[in-house]
Amino acid sequence: MSISGEITGKYEVQPQQLHEKLKGLPPETLQHFDLKITFAALLASGAQLTKLAEKIWRRVLDEAVAEHGGAYAPQKTGFLVDLWLEDLPAGAAKAKLGTLSNRMKDIYMKAHEAGPELNLDQLFVTVSEKENKQGPQVSADVARMIHQGLMVNPTPEVFDMWCTRTAQTVMMAQPKTPFVKEILDVVSKAELTYQPVWACANEMLVGSHAHIRVALPAGTVSTAEPVRQDLLMLFATCMQLAMMESKGVRAIGFIGLRAATLMHKGAMELLMAFFNTLKAEVKKDLLLEVTGLPKGSLSPSVKKGLEMLAPHVKAFMVDMGIFSKDDFSKDIPKLHANGFDLAGMALPEVEVAALVRKFAANQKGRAQKMYIKGVPSLYVAKVAKESGYTYLSGNAIHGADKFVTGMRNFPLVLPK
Repeated sequence: MSISGEITGKYEVQPQQLHEKLKGLPPETLQHFDLKITFAALLASGAQLTKLAEKIWRRVLDEAVAEHGGAYAPQKTGFLVDLWLEDLPAGAAKAKLGTLSNRMKDIYMKAHEAGPELNLDQLFVTVSEKENKQGPQVSADVARMIHQGLMVNPTPEVFDMWCTRTAQTVMMAQPKTPFVKEILDVVSKAELTYQPVWACANEMLVGSHAHIRVALPAGTVSTAEPVRQDLLMLFATCMQLAMMESKGVRAIGFIGLRAATLMHKGAMELLMAFFNTLKAEVKKDLLLEVTGLPKGSLSPSVKKGLEMLAPHVKAFMVDMGIFSKDDFSKDIPKLHANGFDLAGMALPEVEVAALVRKFAANQKGRAQKMYIKGVPSLYVAKVAKESGYTYLSGNAIHGADKFVTGMRNFPLVLPK
């Protein structure tokens, strides 16, 4: 079968290669399909790609039904696909990973609209050895990274929005911030840790929640570049939230921003442009942890940075140990913060409890009181719960006070 002379495919019944999740289904209901796509075809315009995808799946479905009659049940099994990407220029292969992943997700979406479900079994990449003596190794690396990208990265819409509109226009205009290629490379290597999010007593939020934090691989970014580290971790976290939201899974992303980032003009311009591309469903699950703030009152530049970000996040968590009791009520409430850390406060228990009540009073009129870290005692925990806080953490919180929400079959690449 040939489509436009560029994309070819063949299908055959291969019961011995049944995918793990398809075991137990009648062998005659499964079609194993080899899809071959050239580099040039993959980079075709969106409209051309859509037409090619529709032709492929309708043609394959028609032939499968014609040959196997009523034995084929696409609504139950779909296709197992061995995907071949052919004729990739070796030198450009890795540089085009973002585009390749994006295009493949485009094909998947269009295929779902046109026919039965696709289940990727294996992915192969062929690179011309004439251009690169290390062609086989490049092929393996590209295949692995694209496969992970298809499984982990967010939907094409979200990926395309931040990559094209934000990265290319804003980043290139800001030489002191990370560039497109660097961010794509680092985000693809980011190590993600997932832990359950728990709430006190029966005040848990509805639905499954996962707690997302991102850790950059050692040596990826110099520790002398805190702004760049913050931006890369923020991008990776938002991409994961977008992917999980697209699958109907609720998650809360914790992002650490340092004062240096909030005071960096170029970084803030980039962050604002990035946040403006994100869907509300993603932003409503972001918690910003602001660290490294100067002692005493907040500086004007830090205040401005927090005020710019406030409409785009669910809440802030601020290291309240750096504030005196007087500075606390003056600076924070108007910044829409509703989370803070008690761990660094050298105050008697009664005064800490009074501070919690005062903070809650400052949040009147706001629907959500979110998070207090470092709760020092059961008495303070009791006061916090009575004041309406949803999440508490600290050594004084016992297991009986926690409710763990489990994670449900996330198709993610977890760190080893």
